[in-house]
Amino acid sequence: MIENLAFTKNLKNKQMTEYYTPKIEEFHVGFEYEEFYNDDWHKKQYQQDNFLNHDFECVFEKCYKTRVKYLDKKDIEDLGFKQVGNSLSKPLFNKNNLNLILDNVNKEINFNNINNIYFKIKNKSELKKIFEMLGIVV
Repeated sequence: MIENLAFTKNLKNKQMTEYYTPKIEEFHVGFEYEEFYNDDWHKKQYQQDNFLNHDFECVFEKCYKTRVKYLDKKDIEDLGFKQVGNSLSKPLFNKNNLNLILDNVNKEINFNNINNIYFKIKNKSELKKIFEMLGIVV
């Protein structure tokens, strides 16, 4: 019984460090999140027709449980980047001569070949949006 409680606590702590509850302002077309229903989490991607068919207050604050996974190594690799080494003990990724350094502790991305610019990026959707704003094709 004690082992089950410890496992449940560790699982909950892990989920709290890997996921966060998004704010309504974060939602946009293409935004990736998870929704809890039927006793499980289901991956979703926000679509344009959602804007027309939902009462936002109900959907995001009262009716559904939503979470978003913090940006991690897998998300960066899903965008076509390859880990090519480490920089100051942090993973270094490259794609088409664009280098990214992922800081999991501070939830930051460093574009070290663009004047060492640092971005606080919470999730994969935000990273894709930054690429779009900078005109970077991934």
